[in-house]
Amino acid sequence: MRQRTSFFFSVLQSVFGTTSKVLSTQASTKIGFTMVTLTLGAVCLAAGLEAPMALTGARSAFTTIDAPNAATGSLLGTAVIAIDTAGDVAGVYADANMQVHTFLRSANGAFTAVEAPGSTTNQGTGPLGFDAAGDLMGIYMDANGVFHGFLRSAGGTVTSIDATGAGKSKMQGTFPVSINARGDIAGTYVDGNDGVHGFIRTAGGVYSTVSVPGQLLGTAAVSINATGV
Repeated sequence: MRQRTSFFFSVLQSVFGTTSKVLSTQASTKIGFTMVTLTLGAVCLAAGLEAPMALTGARSAFTTIDAPNAATGSLLGTAVIAIDTAGDVAGVYADANMQVHTFLRSANGAFTAVEAPGSTTNQGTGPLGFDAAGDLMGIYMDANGVFHGFLRSAGGTVTSIDATGAGKSKMQGTFPVSINARGDIAGTYVDGNDGVHGFIRTAGGVYSTVSVPGQLLGTAAVSINATGV
């Protein structure tokens, strides 16, 4: 139960602080996602959020989002991770069997399940962000403990994201972090020797590695702007 429900906080960590966690972990142990506790997840969330904007009662409305089949027990339920300009939202939920799933809720309220091919039921598929076309980018772990990114087009086609040179052993692989409006993706990958590198994937699917000369613990790409830098 702890491993499965903690995926919520692993997803939050990947949105707000995955790369720094990967780099700090490298100094003492094998690279990879470390399953985090509720406390660490909350800290990562708090650290990543900007100061809240002032809201006016006349223009503000709140909608409760509960994914179908989401359980309601402690540390269970529905967590929203990303929203696009059209009002579509993506997130994760844990069902009554404590299996983690990703959902997509369209602006009109319809829910769709999102599962990357090859993702494991105990770790699931984690959404991270949208581009302007409504394509959803995220991360998943396969049955061998290797991480991959995924891109789900607005039409529903899912494509795996695997950086050139990414390792294929447990706790290695590709960790996408950011997607811009036109669909370029930035992130980090761990190679077969546990070396850490940044990468950029263009909207057309072309990969390039980002490595800073003279670095000690590796290079991490944590964000990408509108021009792909």
